[in-house]
Amino acid sequence: GEALEFAFAENEVAIAVNLHGEISLRNRFHAQITQIESSQLLSRIAFEFAGHTLHALITRASCERMQLANGQDIEWLVKSNAMQVHRA
Repeated sequence: GEALEFAFAENEVAIAVNLHGEISLRNRFHAQITQIESSQLLSRIAFEFAGHTLHALITRASCERMQLANGQDIEWLVKSNAMQVHRA
């Protein structure tokens, strides 16, 4: 019954669009992109989840290949061993 906080690095977050079928990752959540910042190599994707702004750091090539855009619905995934759990 205690409140918990989860922490993970933004480079441990994967972004998916139209993900179908089975996947071994259990930490799979729906969200909506709110901002995209891109450099020559990387894109930082901001998205809203449960009232919080989270970020994913992916390659710019992946961002362009998936045609990510503000307002787009996505799924974000993170491996459980990449998460730290703390009591709130």
